Amino acid sequence: MWFFAPLHFQDYCFGYEALQFYDVEITGRLYLYWNIIIGNTLQDILTNQKMQKLVGQLEEMYDRDALTGMYNRRGFENYGNPMFARAKTDGESIFLAIIDMDGMKQINDNYGHIEGDYALCKLHEAIAHACPENAIQARTGGDEFEIIAHGITEEEGVSYLEKVEKYLNDFNASGVKEYSIHASYGYACRVPSKEDSMERFIKESDEIMYRNKMINKINRGEPLR
Repeated sequence: MWFFAPLHFQDYCFGYEALQFYDVEITGRLYLYWNIIIGNTLQDILTNQKMQKLVGQLEEMYDRDALTGMYNRRGFENYGNPMFARAKTDGESIFLAIIDMDGMKQINDNYGHIEGDYALCKLHEAIAHACPENAIQARTGGDEFEIIAHGITEEEGVSYLEKVEKYLNDFNASGVKEYSIHASYGYACRVPSKEDSMERFIKESDEIMYRNKMINKINRGEPLR
């Protein structure tokens, strides 16, 4: 005797099966229970996969900046801290840079917040264009961006920041917008010591960035406020 039936959970069909029984009374009853257990198990697996996918999507959403698609502060910490810890253990150098847009308020006040968002996305483009593949890039504040990479020299890190500047200068020279997009940066680059932390690297980079911002304002003849 052949038995043909769907393998299912309620109305959801996973497929079909065909089995041959020589003892319908004994084997057939066992098969009935077996079929129910397999259907329920497959449904549990399917439900678990869907839940894992949703959890992954939520994690990705919580780690990403809605405007640029870069990591946000949470994502930067979640992925940057393990990179920093590995570099510390392996004795590799860490390059951490803070890039802050100059004149963001003036763009918003004079041209509107849509243009402000455009300028932020353009700075994101410059960073993505310039930075190495292994770098973690994030928008960690309104107009503040951070980069962390391991195993690169200070010269290489400075070269990446110079590429960001060149990208922005080329955009400004194109005359696409009435305003120009500028940014100031600071960085720290060394093999982390036992006392070092990512927070210390961020603090050092932020202090240098702020000093550079003041210098850039003076060079452009902007008020120091």
